[in-house]
Amino acid sequence: MLSAPDRRVVERDPALPGLAVLLDPEAAAALLARLYPEAEVAVVEATYLRYKPTTSCLAGYRVRLADGGETLAYARASRLDAPDKVHKATQRTALPSALGAGVRIEASRGLTVYPFPHDHELNVLAHLADDKHRRRLLRSLVPDRRDLWRGRVLPLRYKPERRFVGGLHTGGDRTEAPVALVKFYAGSEPEGSAAIYALRSDPALHLPRVLGRSRQHRACALEWLDGRPLDELLAEDPHPAGAFHAAGAALARLHRLDCALERRVDGRAIASSLLATAENLVSVQPELAGRAGRLVARLERLLSGAASPRPVTLHGDFSPDQVLVRSEGVALIDLDRAARGEPAVDLAWFRASLLGAVAVGDLDRSRARGAFEALLDGYLAHGAPVDRDRLALLTGAALLRRAVEPFRLRSPRWPEVNQALLAEAEAMAGDRIEAEAAR
Repeated sequence: MLSAPDRRVVERDPALPGLAVLLDPEAAAALLARLYPEAEVAVVEATYLRYKPTTSCLAGYRVRLADGGETLAYARASRLDAPDKVHKATQRTALPSALGAGVRIEASRGLTVYPFPHDHELNVLAHLADDKHRRRLLRSLVPDRRDLWRGRVLPLRYKPERRFVGGLHTGGDRTEAPVALVKFYAGSEPEGSAAIYALRSDPALHLPRVLGRSRQHRACALEWLDGRPLDELLAEDPHPAGAFHAAGAALARLHRLDCALERRVDGRAIASSLLATAENLVSVQPELAGRAGRLVARLERLLSGAASPRPVTLHGDFSPDQVLVRSEGVALIDLDRAARGEPAVDLAWFRASLLGAVAVGDLDRSRARGAFEALLDGYLAHGAPVDRDRLALLTGAALLRRAVEPFRLRSPRWPEVNQALLAEAEAMAGDRIEAEAAR
């Protein structure tokens, strides 16, 4: 059943008659059961949403079957006056899946369902469904690792039509840790991650080694690193400060790497992207238009008005789940968004991640503050000084950029959490304004 906030989103967008189905897990389960009656669908859980008002909506699902099995699928809602995409989907080769063979449609509402491994953009996933094709794919990806060619790839993270991350298992026991990580991209492999993974100029900085890559398949394979994600440690360990201090030191080492990267991220670039970010938020919560507009104007003026510090090598998506705590120290993972830019960008994104957990209710505010201060202490002990006023501004921008994520990730409390993130962003920007007024 649609929640009241989701119903309001649907009512504002009559151009997408299938939107109501994608926002309602029960309706999505009924759709899959109707299109794939042989699968006996039991429960559907929404995991990901990409919404373009009046144009399209894509929803990723985890699907539980009556026999206890699980699989993945995604569905797309399109305009009824744009039948080309639906027609092209039906022309694709019908692959076997846990739901049934092939992409299936409900044309009356512009709905198309892609059961895994079908994917409109990530065609390479089709190779995972057949042993012979999968072995050929892995042989081209890791030609020097014959021991991996007969492995099976199980999903870890999947953004339909964008990126797939899977664990490569070579043993019969799938509960054991993978032996490698495999990534497939809808576009080419990000040049930032390819460049940074190849660097070994600082032996104290632990990054996964590249085992192989394939331009043809737009893929790379990385070594699997065991460890405990920093966000899990924060939730369970009563004294996590040492690990956060070590993570800050590791970030400082990353920032010192001399790496040629085309992508640039600084305060001005972030400021220029904030209007589109605010529009995404307002599209699902129009009542926030005034607040979001004022915040964007404030951040644009303050971030663009000062010169950016000397650029460094950035992680680009630095957050607690991108740090592994290991016996050898901490390791940094998932550098797909690596870039050149000002150091505070990474620190701000990490801080915004912690404050996001506070907004959701998963983390106590004082604990989040202590964790970030420990990280910052570790960074300052090994890196350059940080302007705390500018860090606050960039944190406000990062919080605004995250403010629509609760809707996209289908949090049942998404309107409340969206507003909480916006309030956190306003507070960060306000800190800077008060500091300027006092000078």
